[in-house]
Amino acid sequence: PLKEKVMQLYDQLNVRHGIGLIGEAASGKSTTLTVLKSMFLLLHQRYPEDRQYTNVSTDVLNPKSLTMDELYGYFDASQAWNDGIFPWMFRERCT
Repeated sequence: PLKEKVMQLYDQLNVRHGIGLIGEAASGKSTTLTVLKSMFLLLHQRYPEDRQYTNVSTDVLNPKSLTMDELYGYFDASQAWNDGIFPWMFRERCT
């Protein structure tokens, strides 16, 4: 089933801008992501001019370890916006 999970993840990444891997402990989430990331790195090294095989970077976080304000952001007492980790991560990846 690992090959199938990797292919499913690859298919989802082709039709979505971002994804979250959710599941029970020891269900293969990290392994699936690591295998797919390694595949892209190998193909990028082998075919550096092929834009289909770009280098991959990932951010992993446990949303249960953060408050909603820390995760998404919030308005402070002066109504100034303060980014949470999600907006910050997206901005970092998009620039």
